[in-house]
Amino acid sequence: MYSFKKLGYDNYQEHLDSPLWARIRKRVFVKYGGKCAVCKKKAQQVHHRSYALKVMKGSDIEPLIALCTKHHHEIEFITVGKKKGQKRKKGKVNKILDRLLKNETKKKKNKKPKQKVKGSKKSERKKRNKREIKEKRRVGKEKRKIERAIKKEQEEKRRAERIERGKTVSKRLREVKERMADIHFSKYL
Repeated sequence: MYSFKKLGYDNYQEHLDSPLWARIRKRVFVKYGGKCAVCKKKAQQVHHRSYALKVMKGSDIEPLIALCTKHHHEIEFITVGKKKGQKRKKGKVNKILDRLLKNETKKKKNKKPKQKVKGSKKSERKKRNKREIKEKRRVGKEKRKIERAIKKEQEEKRRAERIERGKTVSKRLREVKERMADIHFSKYL
């Protein structure tokens, strides 16, 4: 028989709506400072690791954990794949919660400020990458400058050719006009 039935409730939801649960929930939030046990954001829900009678009565709140909605959903439901949205099996839920809590404690331990070691491979790689980027930019600028100079030179060449063609055309025109004039005057001679 379920422990909530031993307490006199017909179903689990009735237990969650009871003043007893409201008091237990408040104690759990106080225990965790109103923050999620995983991410330290504001906790909105309490997760049961156990549904034993002493937990449901509120005499033992150790198996109760304050969580934010995101992490409670992540623990309770499958979030990826074909079974997305389905409730997880009880054993799996606690394993996932343990993994999340362990990851959070590891993050806390690793939050020590990292000291830059002179000559470390990572810092040398960053410096090398910065130098390479600067070099690429410099080369790119020089390349664009050379391309502009070549383009300008080509335009000047074309202009000179057009002018030269214009001179030869006008010279030929003058010659043709002079011949025409000679021909025209030779008729009257």
